[in-house]
Amino acid sequence: MRASERIPARSIWTAPAAIVRASTVVLVAWLSACGGGGGTSTPSSASTPTPAPDTTPAAPLVVGTVESIDTGASGNPTNLVLARSANGDGFAVWQADDGTRRNLWANRYDAAKAAWGGPTNIEKTNADIDQFDVTADTSGNATVLWHEMGGAVMAERFDHDAGTWVAPVSLASGASTPLRVASDATGAVLAVYIGSLPNSFFVGRFFDPASGTWQSEELIELNHTGTGFSTDLSALMDGSGNALVTWEHLVTAAGGASSNYFSRNGGGWATFPPDALAASYGDVNAGGFGDMAGTQLTATTNGNFVMAWAFANNSFGPGDMQIFTSQFTSATRTWGPQRQVVVPNSQHHAISLQRMGSDANGNATLLWTEDDGTRAALMAMRLDATGSTCDSAEAIDSAVGGGAARADLGVDQQGRAIAIWQQFEGGHADDGSHTNIAINRLDGGWGSAVFAETQPGNAIIPRASTPSGGQALLGWIQSEGGTNRVKALLQPLTNPGQ
Repeated sequence: MRASERIPARSIWTAPAAIVRASTVVLVAWLSACGGGGGTSTPSSASTPTPAPDTTPAAPLVVGTVESIDTGASGNPTNLVLARSANGDGFAVWQADDGTRRNLWANRYDAAKAAWGGPTNIEKTNADIDQFDVTADTSGNATVLWHEMGGAVMAERFDHDAGTWVAPVSLASGASTPLRVASDATGAVLAVYIGSLPNSFFVGRFFDPASGTWQSEELIELNHTGTGFSTDLSALMDGSGNALVTWEHLVTAAGGASSNYFSRNGGGWATFPPDALAASYGDVNAGGFGDMAGTQLTATTNGNFVMAWAFANNSFGPGDMQIFTSQFTSATRTWGPQRQVVVPNSQHHAISLQRMGSDANGNATLLWTEDDGTRAALMAMRLDATGSTCDSAEAIDSAVGGGAARADLGVDQQGRAIAIWQQFEGGHADDGSHTNIAINRLDGGWGSAVFAETQPGNAIIPRASTPSGGQALLGWIQSEGGTNRVKALLQPLTNPGQ
């Protein structure tokens, strides 16, 4: 499950604490802007001037070899997640419908052998799986987290040294979604999900690599007054075992972003007391009623994090989204200024946040789609580690025509990036037209988009994972003769010889 997908999780809403206590990012209309949205050349009038984008010509993108990696698996693939380790190993995990239930299969790319293995059924019970996620640490260990319709949250790990999947472990019963899993360079893993009744708030469990065991469940969402529900979950760990979890909470016509921070050396999760509803939401709709739709989270230098989120302020028109960023400073446990980086105007609207990723220095690349009335364009912008300055936005899908939707992004340690998306020939998402998979690469500057495939069947669920080493793992699900296949592409971030 991706953070931008919205699934109402429960009927309990959490009243946020003040922003200086790292609990809630309050959304208002007067926030400062970092750079331009609303077009490829003319920033919005609400935005301040921005640095010129890098115009270094990018080398032509040559598509690598696409492989089907589900041969031997049963069921019809319907969803896919990817993770790639810094050691070069890669993991593809997909949901397959066998006509009775949805189960999980996985395949591993072994970097030492430069080859994919065979698919493995990692969920062997009769349970029906709805949401799942995967993460990989720097040593090539992977953890898959999933939720069964009966309420169980399960975890299964791939042990790199043993070269095998370990038997799944039950983390919770009576739990619900959304859920996320994250890991760091130490091998620690964090699983986050909605806990069982009567609490039904976000909880987390850590996997301790030293003991090889899962630690006790801990409450993450600590403000428990009010009604509503929380969704749009993101979780990320830094290289020192610290973690940040963000989510959206909804009440009436308003939405806000909440968070909690785990400090390995500072006593665990923060312990904020609950706040009153009026104190938390008195001015959230000062610029008009609105709602959030998606959060993205990246790690920066010194253990800090940057969050991006979309927010609909109806003064721009019903449903029109703006995109904001804010930096979380771990040393002080505070959120910085909220910066409006993309804003709709009369020519460019229907903005949808897609994905954000960052390099080793915390500089981020942001993807979103926006509609100019004839098609949905895939836009890109680069931001510095604080989110306070950014390049001008540019459309990166023009060379393939049609319209973009459901994009994913991989960014390596050096800031090179690759974008992959579903391209609708008719120009708009879900317009009934044929869909392909397209990619574009950021290497100095963005190049020209190309198709990764142009088969007769529709292609869906584009995914990307890029840790380091100059190569991205890309994947999608392709319809071939009425049967879905899982496709994988190891795509260099530079051309050979560069």
